[in-house]
This record gives sequence, structure tokens and C-alpha cells, in this order.
Amino acid sequence: MASLADHQIIKDRLRLEIVAEELRELSRATADTRAAIAGGQGARALVRQALARLEQRWLAAIAGASDETRVHYLLSDTLHAVMAELGQALATATPALPLIGQRLARGLKPKPILTVSQWADRHRHLKSGTNSPGPWRTAVTPYLKAIMDDLSEHSPVRTVVFMKSAGVGGTEAMYNWIGYLMHHLGSKDALVVVPTLELRDRSFNPRLAKMLDESPALAGLVTTASRNRANRGDLLEYGARARLIKAGANSPDSLRSDHLPYVILDEVDAMPWDVGGEGDPLTLIANRQRTFTRAKTYMVSTPTLEGQSRIEQMYQRSDQRRYEVPCPHCHAYQALEWAHLHYRKAPPPANDPHPLAQVLEAWYVCHECGTEIAEGHKPGMLAAGRWVARRPHVKDSHGYHLNALYAPIGLGLTWTQIAQKWESCQGDSAELKGFINTYLGQTWKEQGESLDDVSLISRLEVPFQGRGPGMP
Repeated sequence: MASLADHQIIKDRLRLEIVAEELRELSRATADTRAAIAGGQGARALVRQALARLEQRWLAAIAGASDETRVHYLLSDTLHAVMAELGQALATATPALPLIGQRLARGLKPKPILTVSQWADRHRHLKSGTNSPGPWRTAVTPYLKAIMDDLSEHSPVRTVVFMKSAGVGGTEAMYNWIGYLMHHLGSKDALVVVPTLELRDRSFNPRLAKMLDESPALAGLVTTASRNRANRGDLLEYGARARLIKAGANSPDSLRSDHLPYVILDEVDAMPWDVGGEGDPLTLIANRQRTFTRAKTYMVSTPTLEGQSRIEQMYQRSDQRRYEVPCPHCHAYQALEWAHLHYRKAPPPANDPHPLAQVLEAWYVCHECGTEIAEGHKPGMLAAGRWVARRPHVKDSHGYHLNALYAPIGLGLTWTQIAQKWESCQGDSAELKGFINTYLGQTWKEQGESLDDVSLISRLEVPFQGRGPGMP
């Protein structure tokens, strides 16, 4: 039977074996002076060779590229590739410097280039205040993909204009861009301008704080104290001393900030045309971006009065895009227009003191084949949709227009409900104005001028004639 001394001897032998193995590992990782000198000379030769070839590789990479942003990324990617190859070569060229080469290669691995939509699909989470909680999915609102990707750092587009109805996701795209700036870029200042300071404190700041709390990728970027201050404050610091400045268009002081590259203008049609006697707030804001060659501006709003709508004015200056979707029957692409929405209604009872016809069902009629399209086809139509520019020669300003007919099923009113809203606002000019602005995403023309959509009333009230071949 082994004694206590025998057990102690066995333990000591095991310790000695461990120490001996550690010594052998250190010996293998240690080179003598001559080997280290030879390795350093070899490394210097490899570095010189890589630098000598770098210029030619840069020229080859940017051949044919004209956009400044694209050239910038091509140069950056080429440099990263050269340095990664150099690290691999240093790791294998000599046994004296393997760890140095391996660590150099690992440290020079480039950050992946993400679009805003890719970032949102990976990192944005929705928990409250939505009919679709869980991870953000761009596929639910596919028309937002191009809008968000134009806001990506490597996109050459400088101005993104979104003239829209209410409830189609324009504001969520704004928050996705903010998250992308904070988490993916992490070092760029941005300015968010809402119509008033009161709206900033009542609406924007709480929603921003909610996004920071609900998305794990963002929760750790600012301290708890910073997130609490964001509910009321005008400044949020994150990352490497980057700032999100939150301003109201009615306050000239809040618009006075340092020069910065990125600007968001939310609900621009509610902003004053002159702020504090100092002029147009949009001009004051644009002055803050002058020193940045790759500045970006996102303008989003429902339109208001014709001739006084900033969002319409900026849309007219853009490439004027509309989202075209295919007919599920003839496959012809077309933009969804109010003129092609038909519906059937039941007349009110004869003894109703406040008669209002009830819309029973609504459907869309294809521009090309005239077939009736049920709303159940909308998810597939949206997924296959595409933005088509009316002025494709405009390259640096992309304008997007969308009405409420595009709202995904379950995230907005149905076509039947929209038709009922139209019926309900007849005879009331204020309600009709609200319908044109917030459902059709169009400007209101004052009474006495022509309003194309109003002329549709007689056609929309044609009695139901039966179903076409497209309806089940």
C-alpha cells in the first residue's frame, strides 16, 4: 500500500513533467540572436516587396471607377488585402517570427462592409410598440431596402428624400440608420432635426432610448446615465467620442453645431420656413456639412400644401422614384395608384340620422390587363417590387414616393379600411386634406384649383358589377 510519501513523489513528478513541457514550448518559441536577426532581415525584405507592389495594385483596383466613395473603398480593401497577405507571409517565411506574422494578419483583418438594411437585419430588435415584435426583418417592408442602403457609408448617394403616407416605415428606416451610425461606424457625428424642441423631448428621445434598450448591439454603446439623459437631452455621446446631436427646427441655437457629415430631417413639412429671423433652417443645416465631401442627408415627411411643401420640392429635384410591383396575373409592373382601387359598399339604412355608406370589400384593378387583384396578393407583389426612377440622370439625390396602399398586411390599414376612410371624409375639406396628405402621400391643392383625385369620386362609386377573372 502506497504511503503518503509515495503520493507526494508522484505529485512532484507530475509537476516536473508539466514544467519540462512548458520549458520545451518556450524553447521552440525562442530563437537565438542570429536567427532573430535573420528573421528581421527577411521580414524587412517582405515588407519592402509588398510596398513596392502596392501602387500597381491600387491602380489596378480603381481602374474604371469614377465615384469618389467607391474609389475610397477600393483603395482601402486593396490595402487590407496586401497587409493580410504580408502577415501570412511573415508567419510562414521564418520560424523566428511566426507569432508576429499571425497577429499582424489577424489585426489587419478589415471590417466587413455592411449596408444599413444588412445591419438592421442582424442587430435591430423590436419589443414594444409594434405589431411585429422580434428581430427586424427588411423582407416585411421590402420597399425600405433601397432607401436604407442609399444611406450606407459606401453608397455614392448624397441626399435621400422620402415623401410618403403615414405608417409605411419611413421613421423606422431613420432609426435603423442611427443604429448603423452608432454601432457599425461608431466614429461619425450626426444631427437629427425634428420640427420642434417639444416634439424632440416628447417623441424622438423616448423612441431613441427604447431602441437602445431593445437592441443588444446598441445597449452597451452608451452608459445607463447617458441613456437616461437621452430621454430629455439634446446630445448623446457614443463610441469613440462620437455625438448624436438632437435639435428642433424652431430653435436656431439648437441648430448651431460643429461641422458634421450626417443629417436627418424628420417631418420637414412641419418645420418653419424662417427660424428666429435667421433664415431657412435647411440652409443653416446644410452649412454644417460643407466640409464633408461624402456628407449624407435623409429627409422624410408626409407632404402638406402644394407650393409650400418642402418634401415635394426636394422630391421634384431628385430622380423621382416610384415602387412598381407586378400584377399576379399578367406580371406587368406598375405603381399602386388610388385611381385603380375599387370597392363595393352597402348603402346606409333609410332611418339612419347620420348616413354613411359601409365599405364591404376593396380590390385593385391592374393597369394593363384589367384583372381584379385581391389584397392577399400584396406580400408577393411587394417582395417582387422594384423602384423605378423617372429622372435616372440624377445620380446624387434619390427621391422615393409611397402611399398607404403599399402598407404590409398586418402593419397598416387594409384596402377596405382605406376606402372606408375615403367615404368618411367626404364633405369635410379638413378630413379630405388629411386623407390626401397622410394616405396618398400627396400635397393638398387649395379649393378652387383642380384636384385630380377628387375627380375620381364618381368612378369609385360605380355600383359593384361582379368579379373579374383575377378574384377567387
